[in-house]
Amino acid sequence: RTPVQNFRDGQIFDMHTDVLEQLKDNLRNLILTNRGERLGLFDFGANLTELVFEFGNREDFIQEVTKRIIEAVAKQIPVIEITNVELQDLDRNKKSNLNRQGLTAISVLVEFSIPNARVTNQGVVVELNPGG
Repeated sequence: RTPVQNFRDGQIFDMHTDVLEQLKDNLRNLILTNRGERLGLFDFGANLTELVFEFGNREDFIQEVTKRIIEAVAKQIPVIEITNVELQDLDRNKKSNLNRQGLTAISVLVEFSIPNARVTNQGVVVELNPGG
C-alpha cells in the first residue's frame, strides 16, 4: 500500500486486502511514474512529467495525457480499461497555498472499469505538479 504506512498485525508494511484497492493503487503509481524511474523496468510509467510543463501552452494537453495513460495501462495493467480522463479543479485552499509558494498543480481524474471482474465506474485522482 502506498504511501508506506505503519505495520499492523505483525506485518512490516500495511498491505491491501481488497483487489480493487490494490489495482487503484497500482494504477495511481503507474500514472505518476516516468519512464526510467523504475529499476529494471525502463519503460514503466505514463511519462507525464515532461508533458506537465507544457500545460498552459498546449491546446491538446488533456488529449495527450489521456493517450499516454491509455498506452501505459494497456501495456502494464491490461485488465484495466480507461473510460475517461479529465482535469479537475483544485480545492480553493490548496490552490491558494500552492500559489503562495510559487507552485501550481494539475488534478486529473482517471475513470476506469475492469470488464473481466465486472467492475465499472471506478476512478482515481492524481495530482501532477508542473512547478511554478
